[in-house]
Amino acid sequence: MLGSGTQALAHVRVMARVRDLKSVRLWSPAPRNRARPAHTPAELGFLAEAVGSAEGATSGASLVAACTRSTTPVVHGAWLAPGARW
Repeated sequence: MLGSGTQALAHVRVMARVRDLKSVRLWSPAPRNRARPAHTPAELGFLAEAVGSAEGATSGASLVAACTRSTTPVVHGAWLAPGARW
């Protein structure tokens, strides 16, 4: 998940209802913002890990979502795993 605010967490909850998520990697450019949701795995029902880069959040992921207000690209296609859903 690119983003760690209210909208990003809402997207994670919705995706968990239609996909069998085992874990989620959250990234935000602000360390304080990305660490906050990572401390609430009980709420999500699975591991939520804060990562230090957008690449770390997307590399090897089978499902990638962006909930960010960024006006510049934050994902490079080369980071996406073959068959990843975007």
